[in-house]
Amino acid sequence: WGMDTAATGLISRGQIAPVIIVGIVPGDRNSEYTPDHPAGMVGNYGNGANYMRMVIQEVKPFVDARYRTRSDAQATGIGGSSLGGLIAFWGGIHNPGTFGRIAALSATLSWSNAIITRDVSALSTKVPVRVWFDRGTEEIDGGTPRSAVDDQLLQTMVSKGWVDGADVRYFLKTGAAHSEYWWARRVDLFLPFLFPV
Repeated sequence: WGMDTAATGLISRGQIAPVIIVGIVPGDRNSEYTPDHPAGMVGNYGNGANYMRMVIQEVKPFVDARYRTRSDAQATGIGGSSLGGLIAFWGGIHNPGTFGRIAALSATLSWSNAIITRDVSALSTKVPVRVWFDRGTEEIDGGTPRSAVDDQLLQTMVSKGWVDGADVRYFLKTGAAHSEYWWARRVDLFLPFLFPV
């Protein structure tokens, strides 16, 4: 996505706080990026909890030990796109003591009958996590514009105490499709929202 170039430019212009960006290459994205295995679905799914344990117990301590980081949750974000956005959203909401920022680009929020919306709805109270999620108008999920699922999630988050535009932001990009080309064009938008100076 050219995040290194985009982040360097945003930092040099004083638009975001300095950040370290760590990319993780999945072993089996279908398995690692899904929080559960929906009934009747064929394939290896539902190892998202193990993936998040690896991120929290191995990757984050490794980075914190070797680089000048602020290791607190409010300085730590998690993000991804598509299924990566799904697991970032799910992992961030369920681990607010580790992650205080979430970027979920074109996330597969319809997964398992909208598990993210159900999990947010089940929260007893809002968790201290700042969330950016987005979608392109050219993305289709089973013939239904994905923005309908996104709208329900946004409404659910607001009902729990998130403030639209302040600590949760939903962005719909006109003409954007489900691809790295379009995700790269939103880096300059979500990084300033998540890591303001």
